[in-house]
Amino acid sequence: MQDDPWHVKRLRELKAAAPVKRKRVEPFVKVPLWWITAATKATNNHKALVCIELLYASWKAKSLTFPRETPGRAVEIRMQVVDASALL
Repeated sequence: MQDDPWHVKRLRELKAAAPVKRKRVEPFVKVPLWWITAATKATNNHKALVCIELLYASWKAKSLTFPRETPGRAVEIRMQVVDASALL
């Protein structure tokens, strides 16, 4: 320990004194697409399937803005982050 350079000692001191920072993680659920399709048919709510498809496209593009192909035209969709508790 005595042979360490001053910057190594200082870095060790800083790491020992620094509090552990934890990132707040948004709750996330993995659901198979076939399950969502079955649930949509069972509840007769096709809006849910569209929502899941848009979420999947956003995740795949790694962006809130992504292109979406529709028959005959291409559109760009911009997802908005909404507080889920406000929807309940």
